[in-house]
Amino acid sequence: MKGIPIHVAPHHIFSYGDEEQSNLGGVWFVAWLDRYDLGDLGIFSESLFRYLSDIFSNHYKIDPNHCLTVDALSMQHVTYKQILEGDIPSLLETSADKLNSYLKM
Repeated sequence: MKGIPIHVAPHHIFSYGDEEQSNLGGVWFVAWLDRYDLGDLGIFSESLFRYLSDIFSNHYKIDPNHCLTVDALSMQHVTYKQILEGDIPSLLETSADKLNSYLKM
């Protein structure tokens, strides 16, 4: 993404639905000693949604409500749907831009 290699490693990818519509989602458990804030968890959820969309969108509808990241220490969680609705800020693009600016120095 923007020249930065991003490693997305969800723990579970699952499908559900019927013959007319197959949906796909994923769960990613993360942990950090100081715990993540909701914006950080949003970065993971947005990355997960993009990853699933890039790989599986030809065969499945990727469900933003089921692209979920869980902080294993605090048990807080964020879905990509929360980002789309504006409840959690979208920080993935701005984080990549900021990282690129540091790499160019």
